[in-house]
Amino acid sequence: MKKRYSYLIGACLAAAVLILPGCTPKQSTFAEEKAVQMEKPAKGYNPYMEVSYAYFGSLPYMVGSADAITIASIVKDHGIVTLKEGDGYADYRIYTLKSERSFKPGLGNGEEFQVKVDNFAERKELTEKGLYFLSNRYDKDQYSFPAPDQTILPIENGEIQLTESTKVFFPDYGEKIPVDKAIEEIQKIIQ
Repeated sequence: MKKRYSYLIGACLAAAVLILPGCTPKQSTFAEEKAVQMEKPAKGYNPYMEVSYAYFGSLPYMVGSADAITIASIVKDHGIVTLKEGDGYADYRIYTLKSERSFKPGLGNGEEFQVKVDNFAERKELTEKGLYFLSNRYDKDQYSFPAPDQTILPIENGEIQLTESTKVFFPDYGEKIPVDKAIEEIQKIIQ
């Protein structure tokens, strides 16, 4: 009996040694963090929101998926706007852009249009000028970006600035590609 009791105590101690390190107290619970977040204004970046976007593995796939492709400049930044979507609300940053040159039907040269950028995207702000692959499948009055880290390509000093996720579109170039070369590649696909 004493022998069984010793084994039982030993087994319990061994289990406690294995289980207890995983039972450390949390610094704060999600409910506590959410309560702190709710004290701030409702508009703005929500670090608890997880959003996944499409990944485009090649330029032909990106061009084929876009409803409009344009080089455009910012006319007005409307800031963060809360829009009703279904039963809930979502925050977006709204811009009015002016198309300088379009490569797919849908937008005319010189036409002004609005885009909404998911406020949960890694990039929340547009640069002054860019090459944009746009979607308007969900809202006929506004365009959006199906994959903000790939469909927003900033233009600076006549060159498109490439990131790790957009280098796949122009693999023969490094960090930058001249705008004319990028347009040439896009037009080859469209024709």
